[in-house]
Amino acid sequence: MMITITTSGGIGGFGLARKAEVAVDELPEPLHSETCARLDPAALAGLRAGSAPRGADRIVYHIVVVEQGAAPSTFDLPETVLPGPTLDLIDELLDFVSKR
Repeated sequence: MMITITTSGGIGGFGLARKAEVAVDELPEPLHSETCARLDPAALAGLRAGSAPRGADRIVYHIVVVEQGAAPSTFDLPETVLPGPTLDLIDELLDFVSKR
């Protein structure tokens, strides 16, 4: 599974955009298991269903999940709908990729 995470928005939209492409199978445990659980297309679709309207200075996460043999699943989720542990995971993935 490949996951691409792109951020936009934030304080005035300046300098906060980040992007990471993650090959989930290459992640160490327990990061691999947590990523599979929290960024699974079904889990993200459930969050999208409760998506709140965007507000000023909010970060929006554009997440594309590509599973082998399936069409890409695309989600645009404002930070307000993502649970704290999922936001922490996304930050960890962005940091993990930037350090490689």
